[in-house]
Amino acid sequence: MAKGPKSLVVLNNEALISDPDYSAFYGHWRRPVKTSLARSGGRTVPVQDYADLGALLASLLPDQQMRQKYKDLHARSVSTRGKQQSGDFGPQDRKPEELRNVAVTAWICAVKYEWGKTGDNDFHVILSSDATAGAGAEFITLEVSALPVVKAATKTNPRPTINARSPDYPTLLRARMQLVGLFLNHRLTETFYQPQQPIKVSVTGSLHFDGDHIAGAKDSPGPVGMKPATVWEIHPVSNLVAA
Repeated sequence: MAKGPKSLVVLNNEALISDPDYSAFYGHWRRPVKTSLARSGGRTVPVQDYADLGALLASLLPDQQMRQKYKDLHARSVSTRGKQQSGDFGPQDRKPEELRNVAVTAWICAVKYEWGKTGDNDFHVILSSDATAGAGAEFITLEVSALPVVKAATKTNPRPTINARSPDYPTLLRARMQLVGLFLNHRLTETFYQPQQPIKVSVTGSLHFDGDHIAGAKDSPGPVGMKPATVWEIHPVSNLVAA
């Protein structure tokens, strides 16, 4: 699906923050969940603070139990994904276990920008439980989401319109600015960049169970050796600052 006339090769990081071709949400799977914060009764759910990444991970329902409980959160086949590239698909509301906003301090050990034919225009960030991101470390995926859109992209309308009236638009825009601000000297691309020294950050965001992937699989987020053991994510991120 075309995303505009520009070439990603010539873009700088700042263009990825709000240029409609590279910041609007182009995805089709669980769009409302991925571009809004966890709310209950119309109000943002209070943030739960965790002492460390291990404590946050321990609080999550195991992947297998989530899949057993919710049959609509099973991973799609490559063929099915290919057919679902126009309009909205998947559960459009958060499951009860996803109605949580959390905050934790950990280390960014890898980051990339998701573009291309099936990319959502979000940033995939891998967080490590320690500064080495080596043996014994635990990992989780963050997604600094693309910006909310009025309607999902379709074959007849392949370039969705950013919904600046969404209550979460300012927050998600700020999160993109915050992430890009951490990488002023490195252009973010579709290849995972691993900073020489992981970056300690404090992150806040909503929980999302990315059942469309299998933890540790080839197409799951993360470089080799840094793939999370769960498909739970913090997605979208609402605040991301150096700690």
